[in-house]
Amino acid sequence: MTNKYREIQQLKLAGKVIGYPFYLSSPKLGKFVPSIPKGKSIHITANTSVSKSQFWKWYFLAAPYILYKQYPDSNFKPKWFIFLLEESYEQLYDGLISMFVFIKYQKIVTPSLLTGFTQEITTDEELRLVDLVTPIVEDLLSYCTIRENIYNPTGIYRTCRDEIILSGKRFYTTLVKSELVIPEEDYNKLPDTKKLEFKFKNYVQNDDSEYVFIIVDNLNLLESEKENGIMLDLQSTMWKWSTDYAHKQLQKNLHAICIDIIQQSAASEQKQFTTSGKNIVEKLKPTRDDYGDNKRIARNADIIFGLFAPTFYGITEYSGYNLQQIGDYFRSVIILKNRIGVAFKEIPLFFNGGTNYYTELPTSLTGEKLELVKKGLYYQGFRKLN
Repeated sequence: MTNKYREIQQLKLAGKVIGYPFYLSSPKLGKFVPSIPKGKSIHITANTSVSKSQFWKWYFLAAPYILYKQYPDSNFKPKWFIFLLEESYEQLYDGLISMFVFIKYQKIVTPSLLTGFTQEITTDEELRLVDLVTPIVEDLLSYCTIRENIYNPTGIYRTCRDEIILSGKRFYTTLVKSELVIPEEDYNKLPDTKKLEFKFKNYVQNDDSEYVFIIVDNLNLLESEKENGIMLDLQSTMWKWSTDYAHKQLQKNLHAICIDIIQQSAASEQKQFTTSGKNIVEKLKPTRDDYGDNKRIARNADIIFGLFAPTFYGITEYSGYNLQQIGDYFRSVIILKNRIGVAFKEIPLFFNGGTNYYTELPTSLTGEKLELVKKGLYYQGFRKLN
């Protein structure tokens, strides 16, 4: 075992990473969620219109893609299965175009502007920037399997399973205590009666540097299906996906990282006040107990990110920031659960909804940085690998 640890350190010294290196795109958040290993479950939860979808599009789609392109030999190759239960492929595409225009050129060209839903006309310069980032977006999407018409847990599971197993080998072993292990191709040649003597042992990827992200946005829109002739309700449907498929199969057996977007319950969105009429801030924040439709699935998560938008509740100062100056560019992310690091930490974020871009706010927001935030133009690059 000691040799294993030495090998890991040698990989790190050689410029390789272990897991999805969260610390490269988010230094502050990365102190508590440094790197995400394979086979983990990530939940992202918030109230309505707090921008849960934009959070995963940045932190679990654009950011890992950029890191891979910057460090192609770092031992990290992302691949995605994305199930859009709420928005369309076109909306995802438009949002990525806006995001990469901002990332590359720090210009705001919103999806609404691009698709003609605003009074303004897209300028030739803005269209030139779109042309420049289009190959980047299309390259990113080439690593993605995207489905916008599969809503039931079994359909989502089979779509992922059938493609993932093509990138590796499954092995089987005998039910009785034995050293006999055979690959799937030999198992398939066995007669049915002989197959009963074997059980699944493990799955080995052809390329160990590949990281599979499965994103379902959002779980509250899953459609029920029959189980043993009985139609499942929404609570059971969410449990079936989260437990039977994501946790027990895709994560444990096929080493995928499952990212589920979950709406907070309607009751948690209502303002609550003290006797003097002031908002009770802590009661406005997302919690594990306020999952909409099925709070039990929080048990399956290794990490839960809760997003909070204090400006939605008329809060003018929060965590040392003057929200009257910043406006809706402020969000915070709360680590509600963390099996691989420290939980119950809250990190202030800059968020530009017009470009789907998130980044961490500096501790001291003054001068040029403050002016960039007020204009929605604040941007931070990635940390160096070494």
